[in-house]
Amino acid sequence: ANPDCLVLQGYGADGIALIKATLASGKSVKILTGASYYTPQGLNSLGSQVAKVNFVTVGLPSTSTNRTVQQWVSDIKKYSPNPKSYEGGSAALWADVQLLAYAAAHVHGPVDAASMLKYLNGLKSYNPGLLPAVNFTKAPANPAGPRVFAPYALLVQYRNGDFYAVGDSSFYNVFTGASVPLTPTS
Repeated sequence: ANPDCLVLQGYGADGIALIKATLASGKSVKILTGASYYTPQGLNSLGSQVAKVNFVTVGLPSTSTNRTVQQWVSDIKKYSPNPKSYEGGSAALWADVQLLAYAAAHVHGPVDAASMLKYLNGLKSYNPGLLPAVNFTKAPANPAGPRVFAPYALLVQYRNGDFYAVGDSSFYNVFTGASVPLTPTS
């Protein structure tokens, strides 16, 4: 009856309507939603109230000074059709393509589905640079099963048409809440 937090999952205009309705409810509630669900136009329609919304994403946003982020942004500017997506989810998709290229370059013999899967199943540390390193030989403990290798998210805020990491850009495990470094600590 009186939640202190709502996780809203609506896309585009429907998601914006959910946010507006929650903000207009008069309830003091924290709003959490995915950053990739909305267009800049939709978020801008919230005006200053967008500051009351907490967004979650899976990769560093384009506003990061991280060198790999800058390469991703350069590739998006060069190859992506309009409208361009600079949200962290787009960064994670770009990192997935980089992983496939990396694996293909390291496979011995023919590059096919079987050889790629064999290589990836033995990959102990792949650092995509935009999200925490991944170990494909051992998934972190999680209730979703043994093939979920990166249950990580990052809290971001939307300001002036862009997303910005909140705090020190630390990722967290969505199942445990534990902080996860961007790069592995040895």
